[in-house]
Amino acid sequence: MKHEGRIFAAFVLVTWLSSDDLFRRVEFGLVASSFAALCAFAVALRARLHSGITPSSDSVIDAVTNLPLET
Repeated sequence: MKHEGRIFAAFVLVTWLSSDDLFRRVEFGLVASSFAALCAFAVALRARLHSGITPSSDSVIDAVTNLPLET
């Protein structure tokens, strides 16, 4: 929950400070917030792997097949 605020803050700050063109600002904000989300997920994955959790082939298959392809 604490990472969502940082991701939103990255979007708002980059959108606010980046450019004079509206569409360019939104594009930069989306790229910055996507990168912030990538970093947050990487930190969370690293913490889980360092805690001793090891992914098995069954858990990976469950994670991939659990997501619906169509909504």
